[in-house]
Amino acid sequence: MITRTGLCALAVCALLTVLSVVFASPALAVPAVAGLLALGAACAVTRPTTGTRAALQVATPSLPRGRNVRVEIRADGRLPRCAHLRLCHRGPHEAPVSLPLPGPSDASPLRLSVPAPRRGLLRIGPVVLRQEDPLGLFRRDTELAPAHRVEVHPAVTALSLRDLARGPADSGGGHRAAPSLDADFFTLRAYDPGDDPRHIHWLSSARSGQLLVRRSAEPVVTRFPVALDLDASAYAGPALFEEAVDLTASLLVAAVRNGAAARLWTLPPGDTGPGCTEFTGVAQVLTELTRVQARSGADGGPGERDTAGRGRRAPHRVPSDQAPLTVVTGGARPEGPSLPGQLPGRRSRVVVLRLAPADSGPSYERPAAVGAGSGRATVRTAADALHGLALWSAAIRRTGPGGGR
Repeated sequence: MITRTGLCALAVCALLTVLSVVFASPALAVPAVAGLLALGAACAVTRPTTGTRAALQVATPSLPRGRNVRVEIRADGRLPRCAHLRLCHRGPHEAPVSLPLPGPSDASPLRLSVPAPRRGLLRIGPVVLRQEDPLGLFRRDTELAPAHRVEVHPAVTALSLRDLARGPADSGGGHRAAPSLDADFFTLRAYDPGDDPRHIHWLSSARSGQLLVRRSAEPVVTRFPVALDLDASAYAGPALFEEAVDLTASLLVAAVRNGAAARLWTLPPGDTGPGCTEFTGVAQVLTELTRVQARSGADGGPGERDTAGRGRRAPHRVPSDQAPLTVVTGGARPEGPSLPGQLPGRRSRVVVLRLAPADSGPSYERPAAVGAGSGRATVRTAADALHGLALWSAAIRRTGPGGGR
């Protein structure tokens, strides 16, 4: 197709032709004819070609955020003159990008790495053969290989919930609050530093060559609630919101893999209250959190958002099989998120994880918006998702699933 430069050149040629006729000046017709010849030559150079073929292969249909997509391009045939290959790709919430590629080589395919820094659908391709004359008058793009779509889901860090299921790690006197010796014995597990030596099963330990302790029939956590703050004003930037989503995904995936009913509550709530989603599989968690986006300009203040739960009173007693409510939010809002009454465990156990820059200053300990109506609110400030998981594990071992210290 003709480019903008070609259109300008065609308009100048037409104008010179008209002026040469009006003023009966053959001198004006000479550059007009030269320009038309140049346009004809450019059109001939960019004529369609069928001698080049290409194949595009993507290593995986999905990958965690922050990884690179491995792309392999194979091209056969000789490139026409004034032509080169280009790879077009478009990341989530980004403008399309076209990258020039070197010519095809029969020895080995071309391997590239395309970064995926944000969640969403990443479009890689198509591979395009671009033909363009030296003057830039005509340009023709021929698609040689179709595009591939890659789902970029949150980055998940492996997390063990064994301490959460066993109970609080500290009973108040510096020793692990282990189950009673009179509890029914049903399985063995590896010894962890801090376990009560009275629970070591010496006969099984001698047979296996490693220390094994008896694991009694303890209450197992079957409910795991997590609340994610979607208010964009709570985060110092989009990168911290991505870290918050990664942190939430790691918690929910760990709960699902341990057989717990993982529930995600989104804040701030809408007109019908906070949205709740229950997950039964890891793929469902990743798919749902891939679509989550921050909301700018949230409606209503903390007092107005809290009125959504005034019609129902949160339970004072939380079931023993429910983990503490974990709230993931940002550190840009000093007062913290407002928790509506429908959220489970609001009056008993709340662990708040704030994502804030490392130089944001000391963390607040008991914000009014979170602590109002809550029995305990443990607040920790983290710089990224990995730091948040470490602080969460420490807070859980301190408070335990029963909410006490």
